Amino acid sequence: MRRPVGIGLAILGSALPIDSAIPHSANLLDAVVWSLVALLAQLAAFLAATRRLPDWRAAMERRGEVARALLHAAIPGATGLLNAACLAS
Repeated sequence: MRRPVGIGLAILGSALPIDSAIPHSANLLDAVVWSLVALLAQLAAFLAATRRLPDWRAAMERRGEVARALLHAAIPGATGLLNAACLAS
């Protein structure tokens, strides 16, 4: 149950900025550039979360800590929402 939630929020967090970048772009190249910027922001958020929670994977798999799993799953979703809001303005 924990992995599908994490993967689902990561996909949603990646898709939201792209969904916002496409209608607000002047052309295809502009949309691709903003999509890459959003991807870099997602990667930076993932690396920051992994550095802050170094044993999150072991905690989820061995001890079944759902709170850490949900926190780690919510980070891509929140980053995607912030990216989408920034791209829309």
